[in-house]
Amino acid sequence: IHLFYPQLCVKCGKCADICYPGAMSMSGKKMSVSDVMAEILQDKPYYITSNGGVTLSGGEVLCQQDFAQELCNACHVEGIHVGIETNLSLPWDKISSFIESVDLVMCDLKLIDTDAHRHWTGIGNEQVKENIHMLAESGKQFLVRTPLIPGVTDSNENISGIAHFLSEQNTSGMMYYELLNFNPLGETKYKSLRKDNPFEGAKPLPMSRLSELKAIAEQSGIKVRIE
Repeated sequence: IHLFYPQLCVKCGKCADICYPGAMSMSGKKMSVSDVMAEILQDKPYYITSNGGVTLSGGEVLCQQDFAQELCNACHVEGIHVGIETNLSLPWDKISSFIESVDLVMCDLKLIDTDAHRHWTGIGNEQVKENIHMLAESGKQFLVRTPLIPGVTDSNENISGIAHFLSEQNTSGMMYYELLNFNPLGETKYKSLRKDNPFEGAKPLPMSRLSELKAIAEQSGIKVRIE
């Protein structure tokens, strides 16, 4: 019998290498920029004809800026647009040069109340709001998202507060404010990590509620989309 102690795991992958039935596997692998580009270029005709591009997501893309910058440069050489998904929580002077090089920024503002933001994410939202302000002033094309977590971010007050904050910014570069419905697929990750899931059993919001929140956000005069 083989016992697995997750609290002792250092993610070296050795156990997955010798697990002959394949019950254990590594969910990621190290890749170079050229490795990633080899995969990206397979779909280059689609990116060009659709006027789309590559999205660098996470984890948090701003934690690997050197790699992301090199990959972004390589995509631009091939005429491929690059967008990023980010929580935008690092100081602006640490990320501005990289932000400038991408074509689209998709960022989160989860909670307008900084104490609630700190409770649920571990940090306040002051830096995020400052960065959204700087992003808006830069003229970069961007959009702001709020994931609708039942009982956390989906209140009328929160959505109204975020929409009002966004309406006070320079919205010339903002494509829209996006409300992302709750996705319960993370339940399996909690189980695999042997962690309690505070949202176990939570369901996506019904369309009627999504439409209500959309209408509330639109009262601030900004464009709103439901996803």
